[in-house]
Amino acid sequence: MDIENQSQIGVIRRIAEIIGQVVFKLQKVNLHMKYKQELITFYKELADHDDDEIRQAACYNLPCFNLLYKSV
Repeated sequence: MDIENQSQIGVIRRIAEIIGQVVFKLQKVNLHMKYKQELITFYKELADHDDDEIRQAACYNLPCFNLLYKSV
């Protein structure tokens, strides 16, 4: 794996770890609904990623997405 690809994976891993916190904070200013489709699409990409750590982080954040979007 080349250095550029490794750094991209590192960034995606970090985003996967904090995506729940970001969406929760967006909810406080009611932006989570404005960007709902983009956020859910990105979350699905994290959940289907080839990297195990990224998928694990996505699973960890599933309760947040369920809480915010389950009734929509």
